[in-house]
Amino acid sequence: MSYDPSTTHQNIRITILQCIIWVSFMAATALIQLPCEFVDGNLIPTLFLKGGPSSSTFQGFILSLMVAFAGAYSSLMVYDIPRIASACWYLSVISMTSAVVFFSVLAVSQVRSPGADGDVGINVVKQ
Repeated sequence: MSYDPSTTHQNIRITILQCIIWVSFMAATALIQLPCEFVDGNLIPTLFLKGGPSSSTFQGFILSLMVAFAGAYSSLMVYDIPRIASACWYLSVISMTSAVVFFSVLAVSQVRSPGADGDVGINVVKQ
């Protein structure tokens, strides 16, 4: 039995694509469960609203997730056509990276935003 680096490389790519599909699907499922409010005509989870960045950051996160999912799925579906599969793979990886960056901006802005009393921390809505 001989070692074939192209097969190993292909298996790593497929595993990465499957992880991207799983992460983007789970993130979308989790976002559906969050309570939302309308801001400028856009439905945005209230978790990301309090003292956070603009709604376009959240929309960028959602768009990046959608493109990552579509690129990963497309790459797995057209694996017989190497150039297209490779282009979809790169698109998927770049989009998932940008989704992580957008999510980091959203998460850090929630931790860094000062509350009503001037303390830095996560804003908690009192009922």
